[in-house]
Amino acid sequence: MNQAQLTPKQQILLWVLLTRGGGALQKDIEKWVDAKDRRVLEQRGCLRTTRQKRANFIEMTDRGWRDLGEIAPQLFREDEKRVSADRRMLQFVLAGVSAFARRKDYTLHEIFGPAKTDPASPVSKPSGAVLEQQIREAFFAIAGRPARDNVRLSALRARLKHIDREDLDAALIAMREKRTAQLMNLDNPREIAAEGDAELKSGIHVFHLVWIEK
Repeated sequence: MNQAQLTPKQQILLWVLLTRGGGALQKDIEKWVDAKDRRVLEQRGCLRTTRQKRANFIEMTDRGWRDLGEIAPQLFREDEKRVSADRRMLQFVLAGVSAFARRKDYTLHEIFGPAKTDPASPVSKPSGAVLEQQIREAFFAIAGRPARDNVRLSALRARLKHIDREDLDAALIAMREKRTAQLMNLDNPREIAAEGDAELKSGIHVFHLVWIEK
């Protein structure tokens, strides 16, 4: 594509979309969207606009990715006055990224496109025994050994935030059923409110505290 075919404003819109993985709701990038420029880019096959959740979703096409990678970034006109230092620096950085991509034969999509997960390599979840051990270690790190008091689930969740909530709840319920841990509720409305959404619900029961004997 001839660089003169894309105005600085049109390039900026494409770069904004690119840094968001190639697409965004119009309301989220409103300050960079000019209706006329958007239509021109759509006519040239660089963009497409669809409706999502009652809002416009603007997305770069394969041609948009390709065309942007073939030109040197130009975020302002040469005769434009009062160009901010930030925009000059951004153009300098993007020019370096584009030159590097062309030199290494990368596409901009490979650099900025959304990461793809490999369906053949699912993320393995820790076993029940591993989860129980992590819960025990977190409990005694908070309560002391021997334990001096119950531990609030909010404190336990904060210490085990790397564990998926659903997995943690299932492990705590399993420990309760095996009687290796006790789950209890709070009575004071203020204390309950202070726990926020840390509570654990199981059937009709709602728990806020955990106790492990040893």
